Amino acid sequence: MHGLREESDARNDPSHIDRLFQRVTLSSWKNGNAQMLRLPNRIDDAGFSRVDQSEARDGRKAEAVKPTKAIEEKQMHQESILCTATAAATTGTAATAVAGDSLTTRNAANGTGIRALAIWGHLQTGGWIQYTTPSGHDQTRGPRMIQPTGVMLSSPLNQVHAFQPQELISPTIAGTAVAGDVDQMVFQMFYENLPGIDAGRRMKRWEEIEKRIMRPLTIEATLTGAAGPGYSGAELITAESNLLRAMTNYAVLGITTNLDCALVGILGPDTANQRAIVPGIASKPEITSQWFKLLSAAHDLPCIPIIHSGNKDSTSIFCAINENVINPRVSVHLALLDGEI
Repeated sequence: MHGLREESDARNDPSHIDRLFQRVTLSSWKNGNAQMLRLPNRIDDAGFSRVDQSEARDGRKAEAVKPTKAIEEKQMHQESILCTATAAATTGTAATAVAGDSLTTRNAANGTGIRALAIWGHLQTGGWIQYTTPSGHDQTRGPRMIQPTGVMLSSPLNQVHAFQPQELISPTIAGTAVAGDVDQMVFQMFYENLPGIDAGRRMKRWEEIEKRIMRPLTIEATLTGAAGPGYSGAELITAESNLLRAMTNYAVLGITTNLDCALVGILGPDTANQRAIVPGIASKPEITSQWFKLLSAAHDLPCIPIIHSGNKDSTSIFCAINENVINPRVSVHLALLDGEI
């Protein structure tokens, strides 16, 4: 009955109607089939629809449906914020965003969610990264995450780092104050509804594409990095592996690299010309090769980019490195999909 009361209350609030229900997949072990179900949701602190898992387990108020029109029309996308500090002090140095990025969140539609799907750092010596926001837990230091040397995910993958529209994020990086050393911190952002920037129809959950996968494919590239802290090495996905079939959709599951770097990613018309990124952790291909799939499962959001072969000549792969120039070799892990999106 608890879920029914929440549904009734939400129906009386027009601003929440388009977020009352969302698509979820529950496994029907009786028939071995996946059923698409609609369940009463709660709205979390980030403004995102969340499934009431207690009701999902026993199937109460479940009915087979298609996504609502309101959900389909949301203009979703993901992007990156790359922050850096040079010769970061052991007590912490304020980090700044690289050229083209901003530490102020975008002006998303009212009542919709903004979150960091993941946060990580690339430090040349052990230290920590942290950030504060006006809407955050506190203004003293906020979440502080200890980092070893190298690239490491800094918080649980399903941790919700929520933000408000046009909110200033204040990141700090602590290192060992080595002259010239560039340390980096990355926010992988997700906007539930940002009018004017729309990759929503080109981002999917794993359960939406799993049964449509026909063949795996990798795109290989050797990226020519430039001394950081910014983005560099952009190369068309056709430059070294022109293998995409004509008039076909591909899911981007993840990207692996042979050398540590702050991030690798893909950008093009299908990502709304925003950066869809993966941590540049060379030692964890089992994670980075399926990064977008893992994000989607962790957050219950459509995080898997879908690219079309018709856009291959305007879709690129890129990286971000520190001041030490490297040329990472990367593999973009794709899945050929059957049919249209």
